[in-house]
Amino acid sequence: MEYTNNVLKPFHITEDKILEVLYKDDVVVTLDEMKFLLDDLYKFTGKKRLKRLIVISKNAKMDLAARIYLQESNKDNKDLIAAEAIVVYSLTQKMTTNFYLKFIKDIYPSKFFTDIEKARDWLHKHNQ
Repeated sequence: MEYTNNVLKPFHITEDKILEVLYKDDVVVTLDEMKFLLDDLYKFTGKKRLKRLIVISKNAKMDLAARIYLQESNKDNKDLIAAEAIVVYSLTQKMTTNFYLKFIKDIYPSKFFTDIEKARDWLHKHNQ
C-alpha cells in the first residue's frame, strides 16, 4: 500500500513494519504542508506504532515553523514511533537534524545517517 502527496514520494510500510518516507527533490516544506503531511501520514498508518525511515532528498528544506511543528507533533505522538532513522545528505541537513534529535533524544530511539542501508540496519535492531 502506498500514499503520495506534494511533498513526499509515495510512502509505504515495509513487511517488517518500517514506515519509509522519502522527500521529493528540491521541495521546501512549509508549516501548512507539514500539517497536511502528518495528518495524511497518521491516516495512512491508522495510528499504528511503527519504526520510521525518513529520507530527506539532497535539496529538500523545511522552514522553521514546519520544523517546530514536526518536533511538537512527534513529541505528542511518541507512543506511535518505535524508532526513527533519518537519512540526510547536506551539511545544513545534518546540523538541522542534529538539533531535532537533541530535542527528541529522550522520547524514542532516533539517529541520523548518510546511508539508507545503514539506517535500515539500525532500525531492524529496535523492537516495536
